[in-house]
Amino acid sequence: NIRDAIQYETIYRISELFAKPLKNALRQKGSSPKSKFESQLAISRLMQNEDHPQIESKKPILEQADAFINILNETKIHSLPFGIKPRFLTILYQKIVLILLSPLYLFGFINNLPNNLLLQRLLKKFDDRQFHSSIKFVWGLAVVPLFFVLQGVLVVVFTGNIVVGLAYLASLPAMVLFSKMFAYRFSLFLSALRLMHLKWLRADIHKRLVAAFNAVLDGLILSFRKP
Repeated sequence: NIRDAIQYETIYRISELFAKPLKNALRQKGSSPKSKFESQLAISRLMQNEDHPQIESKKPILEQADAFINILNETKIHSLPFGIKPRFLTILYQKIVLILLSPLYLFGFINNLPNNLLLQRLLKKFDDRQFHSSIKFVWGLAVVPLFFVLQGVLVVVFTGNIVVGLAYLASLPAMVLFSKMFAYRFSLFLSALRLMHLKWLRADIHKRLVAAFNAVLDGLILSFRKP
């Protein structure tokens, strides 16, 4: 059956958010997936009603997942990098690291900006996120190297120094990858900061979020428990 984009988005986010917690929980029961990827794949198959012996419990999980995602959207929390109850010292440490590494991020971000803007514009034409990874792969393989070479040529033209141009060109792949990793870690930091804010100043919403998280996790554990 073909599902709409919202259903695929829910399945994608639940498999991403609960892969590690489910893996850790099942490890204690002796039936843990071997990797985070296997955990994500198992959750996705369960929620899409594919080849699972405990599939009769799928409907309540989908309902719990929708409720949990709705609370995440309401609170603008996109991920749970440090669990549902992040510690203050963990967040402080992440903040210090991000501040120290921010100059490197700016270098990579600025140099990758034209390429990234074109890619994001292309991705917006595809509502189904299942196609996004394939598009990014082809783009990175065919288009990004051309951008790098063009930027290197421009640096040589403006500086008149081929050594500087080659050094700049050699730095681009590493700096672009670093900037993407930095942006990802920064998004995780913001989500953890919002969670801490909810815990301290919006305790009622935080309790709802924790209860919804535990409901989904308990449902997944029950579904994956060996008969």
